[in-house]
Amino acid sequence: MTNTAPSTTLTGRTGRSSLFELALGAIREQRAVLWAALPFIAGSYVVGPFVGWPGAVGASFWIAQATFMGMIAVFWVVVRHRFAADLKPQGARAAYPVAWRRAREATFTNERLAAYAVMLIVLPTVVACYTGWKTWLAATLPFRWDTTLMRLDRALHFGTDPWRLLQPLLGREWTTDVMSLVYESGWAATLHGVITWQALRPPSADRNRFLVASVLAWPLVGNLLAAAFMSAGPCYYGFVVAGANPYAELMAHVNATNDLTRALQGYLWRSHASGELEVIGGGISAMPSMHLVMVTLAAIPLWRLGRRGRVLAAAVVMSTVVGSVHLGWHYAVDGYAGILCAVGIWWLLGRVFRRSPASPDRDRVPAADPADRRMAAPDA
Repeated sequence: MTNTAPSTTLTGRTGRSSLFELALGAIREQRAVLWAALPFIAGSYVVGPFVGWPGAVGASFWIAQATFMGMIAVFWVVVRHRFAADLKPQGARAAYPVAWRRAREATFTNERLAAYAVMLIVLPTVVACYTGWKTWLAATLPFRWDTTLMRLDRALHFGTDPWRLLQPLLGREWTTDVMSLVYESGWAATLHGVITWQALRPPSADRNRFLVASVLAWPLVGNLLAAAFMSAGPCYYGFVVAGANPYAELMAHVNATNDLTRALQGYLWRSHASGELEVIGGGISAMPSMHLVMVTLAAIPLWRLGRRGRVLAAAVVMSTVVGSVHLGWHYAVDGYAGILCAVGIWWLLGRVFRRSPASPDRDRVPAADPADRRMAAPDA
């Protein structure tokens, strides 16, 4: 098959766009994300030095994670194109160059990559600023809410600690290992994957709504609400609340059976106890659960993909709720609150984007070959 499409160059798909025009177009396309992110970033650097904020913590780490996920996305899209019906009979040497060319024309155009680059810089910077404030909050404010949240958990679960309801099913070494792997890694893979997918999509109201929600959730929920409900979580209950520890048996099980969770929880508490603020992934706050906030936001685009997407979305959210309780990271109500916060942010932004003037090309999707459309079609 002869490829007659215009060649894609570093200066634009047809060679007419300069790098400056690409950058300007990407900034214009991502202006909603920038409006959401820049006040928080700028405000942090203006106010932070006066209160002892340690600065943006781990920005390069988060950028590296997002870049790695972008590389996986490139690999995935190219492989899907390579196994299109007309390329299947061909050998790899002949098929992959064509698959790469199609991926560039349909998904990885310079315009899409430039818009993705804006998100690649902005979101990790927001998360790094959030991390700095999270460590500062834990070092500045007392953990006052743990007893209240423990009692609320019991009241909502028939007078029983939620972890005890899960223990007959999950209280084995291999099940705890599985839950630890899913909780510590699965949520991050889902979140990065969905953000990368959405950032590479052509502009649309729902895509912009998701990206803005992914930015706003960190400062609004992860910092402001966390400050209002400062709590350490079940795994640290014995360190912050005097008297009997209702989670001692749970943590004895987790510490005896799972090295990963034990190491991470120990790392966070040692960093907190030492007063160290510049800790990648550091800071302690249980309520609301940011794991559940971000996983729920990521589940919304997945839910719209069809039956398989809905199954995956439900599985990720439910496993994160269960894992957060079983591993002692969170009270169950932390997760419930996180889900409600995510739904609330999504609903509010829906009203904002419905009222905003429509962009003439925001819902335009570049044309693709029929074979490409068949590959990208969601399950019904």
